[in-house]
Amino acid sequence: MIKKVSIGIAFVGLVGALVVQYSYIKYQEKKFAEISKEHGHARTIHILQGVLERIDEKGNDYARRAVFIARAYEEVKLERWVSEKSIELSEPAKDLLLKVEAYDKKNRVRDK
Repeated sequence: MIKKVSIGIAFVGLVGALVVQYSYIKYQEKKFAEISKEHGHARTIHILQGVLERIDEKGNDYARRAVFIARAYEEVKLERWVSEKSIELSEPAKDLLLKVEAYDKKNRVRDK
């Protein structure tokens, strides 16, 4: 009798542990998907910002406009995604957006 009860308790414990592990894995997958999507938008904005800075050095106005539009589009997609998911951006993404904003403020006088 004691053997059956101990086997039953062990079985329930193992099943409980499997359920907890499965739910934790699903939580981590969801978190990774959110982080990778945020990182993808932030990385695209970063690349476009670098291209925009290089274009400013060379002076091609049409290319500058195209990259500026593409970067603005990615910023809007990132902001929309953040508002839909009701999450807060990570520190690297916030720093990147602050860098982009500072760059725009610095070069706004030149555009006018």
